[in-house]
Amino acid sequence: MKRFLTYPFRIGIQEVRENKQLIKKSKDLSSKVNIYPFMYAAYMYLLIMSIMYITVIYILIGAIFDPIGFIILIPTILTTWIFTLIYKKVFPKTKKYYLESNGLYKND
Repeated sequence: MKRFLTYPFRIGIQEVRENKQLIKKSKDLSSKVNIYPFMYAAYMYLLIMSIMYITVIYILIGAIFDPIGFIILIPTILTTWIFTLIYKKVFPKTKKYYLESNGLYKND
């Protein structure tokens, strides 16, 4: 259960590490590729996921006193899941295409 709950955060932290390596690589190659927008997107993702998790906890605590709160919990959890899915499936493709166009991404 712990791995399931921390999965979105592990994705974001892994992305930050990859971006830091890409920044070092681009500096070594003296490339003009701008990686910082991807770094900012990873930090924003981590911030938004933290806020969403805090919201879910707040709704769960509120649902103890008002059972209608469980209805509000469903869209919140679905939004969190969809946001994670988009970040995991769409964002890496965009980053890959950008890096390929600038010659920094190579298929291993």
